[in-house]
Amino acid sequence: MPTTSTTRSGTTAVESGRMTSPPTNAALRLFPSLTDLAFAMPVIFLFARMDGAKTMLGDGDTGWHIRTGEWILANLRVPRQDLFSFTKAGQPWFAWEWLWDVCFAWLYHHGGLATVVTASIAVLSLTFALLFRLVSRHCANPFVAFGATLLACACSTLHWLARPHLFTLLLVVVLLSILDRVRSGAMRWLFVLPFLTILWTNLHGGFLAELIILAGFVAGEASRAAFAADRDERRAAMQKAKWYLAAGAA
Repeated sequence: MPTTSTTRSGTTAVESGRMTSPPTNAALRLFPSLTDLAFAMPVIFLFARMDGAKTMLGDGDTGWHIRTGEWILANLRVPRQDLFSFTKAGQPWFAWEWLWDVCFAWLYHHGGLATVVTASIAVLSLTFALLFRLVSRHCANPFVAFGATLLACACSTLHWLARPHLFTLLLVVVLLSILDRVRSGAMRWLFVLPFLTILWTNLHGGFLAELIILAGFVAGEASRAAFAADRDERRAAMQKAKWYLAAGAA
């Protein structure tokens, strides 16, 4: 028979052999979690250690990206000829990041450069919050995971500009999170990758990083199959390698 014990108020602490968790102190809920701090990390870096919001506008490319987006919104098509250069006017030109251009031109028209900067900082914040969650899944000590995220954040500050490449930083972390779930056995997440790639391809040319990362996972599973002593493990590794190849092809 399971034992039961009662507190001073007479409530049951252990009932039917199952331990009930103690109530969380309501005051503790007011404090930010480490994920919250990871989300705020870029803001802290920008305004405590860098030049604030103007850091995000330290590159002239932001302007022509917005102007390209305005042209697309006005003409409802992607330009195929150079719109800006004096020496190459009218020559073939490709707006690789047209989707970013459109989105941020729309933001610019509804709030100016302040909105563009705010949205860019939000992308950075989401990137490092997701990175912390990913690292935490493989690190027993949350403070070590936070320190690794802090280091990654500090090393990336050189690239903190209101430009399309910020989405590549975000989507690399999203991709690694998806592949981490796949490694845990949730193979259905591979079906997300072709749709993620469609979005990524039209936001920034850095989508090629996805194919490089997938190639690394294929090589890892192939190496596991080559050196595993157990036949079932070799078969499972080769099966995963085929799934990664299929995702890359898709």
